[in-house]
Amino acid sequence: MAFGKPFKHLPRIFLKHFKRFCEMPPAQIMALFAKASLIVGSFIRDRVFGPQP
Repeated sequence: MAFGKPFKHLPRIFLKHFKRFCEMPPAQIMALFAKASLIVGSFIRDRVFGPQP
């Protein structure tokens, strides 16, 4: 399996999560990315502009 070769040095747990992530339906992946971007966006906003009243 040529695909697995570059990932040899990575931990098995990460590979398991990566495999599960690849098997997810696209809608679930999009929801994950939306949630992550919301979290990152609010974090950046707090860092740059400070906490809003």
